[in-house]
Amino acid sequence: MKKLIFLLLSAVSLSASAQVVTRSYDSDEFTQLISSRTSVVLVGNAAYDTAIRDAVTKYWKATPVDFIDLKDISKSITDKSKSFLLPFIISVTYTHPGASARDYSKLKSWLGVINGGKKKLDSYSDGDAVCLAGFNYYGDEQEYTSSAYRLEYMVKGINDGIQITKEKQISGGMMKMPFNVMKELNKNAVNLLGKKTLVINKDTKSSISKKPLVNEEVFSDAKYPYKYKYVGDAEFKDILKGNDPNYLCLVPAIEVNKHVMVYEPATRNTVYYGWAMQGLKITKGDIEDMMEGKK
Repeated sequence: MKKLIFLLLSAVSLSASAQVVTRSYDSDEFTQLISSRTSVVLVGNAAYDTAIRDAVTKYWKATPVDFIDLKDISKSITDKSKSFLLPFIISVTYTHPGASARDYSKLKSWLGVINGGKKKLDSYSDGDAVCLAGFNYYGDEQEYTSSAYRLEYMVKGINDGIQITKEKQISGGMMKMPFNVMKELNKNAVNLLGKKTLVINKDTKSSISKKPLVNEEVFSDAKYPYKYKYVGDAEFKDILKGNDPNYLCLVPAIEVNKHVMVYEPATRNTVYYGWAMQGLKITKGDIEDMMEGKK
């Protein structure tokens, strides 16, 4: 099985990495993206490649697309008229200042879009991702191919973020843009949570602690007032694959940062997207933010 594409960084990285868009609507990077033709990178894994091809065919409207094999990306990466939708992992070295200064590394794991124009793929860093969605690297998606079951939601979420940014002319610096996009994305979250049953996968566990990423206690601690239920992995994925209008699905993605998504199977929409700088499980605070439609 192929590993992720490695883009190695040696510098300190402090950029926010939440879905969906990291650049202002009037930035050079965003303008280049929406004017480009997007190459969707196929990695040689049948399940992933089939899922990403189907998801893009159904839900990608932001730019014209084509499909290329991973081995061929070097042939077009320098082309500024191109952008690329691909899975990648970034090793980030952080430095703690002060007397106890030390370096340590963590991994960012994303499905993201980068613009063409650099000499080679490993010249890119996390700051080059114009839009992205996190993989659950410290959960059950250490192999990005394990995300095939939810690629429709990830692709549509990125696409919708691009279109919302363009249509609403959302602006802001790189640190603010993801949150400005999320404010728009989360506007209807509270209304939907009150009308539908939130479904949680009880079998999704931390790859570090081996404990569930979403403990049932967080809902009672947060005084969650709406309907929810815990189901096993197979049932959860069946619900995501279906289109039952009565359900929403809570999906965490833990990498360097913590992403908290609520998906709507009936539409494939991401109806809520929360983000935190760090954290290895869903907390009471995450549920409270979700209840209020906060970022």
